[in-house]
Amino acid sequence: MRKALSALALTGASVLLLAACGSSGSDTTATITKAAFLKQGNAICANGNKEIDQASKNLGQNGEQPSQAQLEKFVNETVLPSVEKQVAALEALPVPSGDEDQVQAILDAANQGIEEGKQNPASLTGNSDPFAKASQLANEYGLTECGG
Repeated sequence: MRKALSALALTGASVLLLAACGSSGSDTTATITKAAFLKQGNAICANGNKEIDQASKNLGQNGEQPSQAQLEKFVNETVLPSVEKQVAALEALPVPSGDEDQVQAILDAANQGIEEGKQNPASLTGNSDPFAKASQLANEYGLTECGG
């Protein structure tokens, strides 16, 4: 079950970063290098991952496995809000020139994962991963903390 909690924490973090990477909706006209974007984006996701991981330590106290209801509550009250917060922070970053389509694809995939998680919290506690596509795209782009 600890493995499931770790996977859940990583999925939540991945979602946050992935959704946050798509900052094409930003009104900012500032430019940013890809290296700077990745540094800032990965820092945002790393903080979100840490937040989710810390909260997951409260599950399954005293060596007991958390129930499905406890896991779903964790998804609804911790993972998804944390991911949405990360996405908002990533959206505030300017996108490197020429990378708008890649970042938007990550954002779209992450938002789709968030919606699936909201509609079916159990999807984040089992073997399926609604953020798999977003994680893959984020990793390929270099947002390794977000796509972990």
